[in-house]
Amino acid sequence: RADAPTWVIYAAAFAIGATSPQAASMVRSRWLEAIRGSYSGTQAEKATSVVLPYESFTDEAVFVAGPIIVGAIAVAFGIVVPLDVAALTTLIGISGFALHPSSRFV
Repeated sequence: RADAPTWVIYAAAFAIGATSPQAASMVRSRWLEAIRGSYSGTQAEKATSVVLPYESFTDEAVFVAGPIIVGAIAVAFGIVVPLDVAALTTLIGISGFALHPSSRFV
């Protein structure tokens, strides 16, 4: 693990990234379908104008905070641990996203 060759670490990182679905676009489509199913007319426009900027903000916040968190984990626990954390959070997050009841919207 910590003594694993660099190419193994890169291969693991590549595998995690290559097999993770792009959830951001799916989240937006779920939001839009949920709004269309719950509101109409100006209410739908108002809900969309609140929800989509919030989703964009949280998405960008993850892009900013993510490298800081990964760096802190690597410094504190070693260079392999962030890969383990990424794999675990991806598995839990994407599985939860796929099984969430909002999947009925798309």
